[in-house]
Amino acid sequence: MSTELTPEEADALREQLAAYDAAQHEAAKAANRAVMEPLTSIGLGTGGSLTCSLEQAVAVIRANAPSMAAVDPGFPAYAFTVLPVVERLDHKLRALVTQNTPAPEPEAPAEPEA
Repeated sequence: MSTELTPEEADALREQLAAYDAAQHEAAKAANRAVMEPLTSIGLGTGGSLTCSLEQAVAVIRANAPSMAAVDPGFPAYAFTVLPVVERLDHKLRALVTQNTPAPEPEAPAEPEA
């Protein structure tokens, strides 16, 4: 029994290996998309607008950051570093908006009835 492959056999094995690698790569990408779906479903990572409030987006990121380690091992650390800053910024802006809300118009005095 010969261990030498013919050029045709080697080409066939290369094609099979390439097809297997491509299928594995596509399966991994599909698994990654499934992990990212809670984030992309609210507009994150899509280039589009958020479909929820910033507060809700922070909650979704916080809930899904640990599972994102399967896609990018550094994602959870980055998310948990950035989220508190985003939350503080949002709270600060809310306070500034509240402080700078126009004063309500004074009510007109009631006219005496004749």
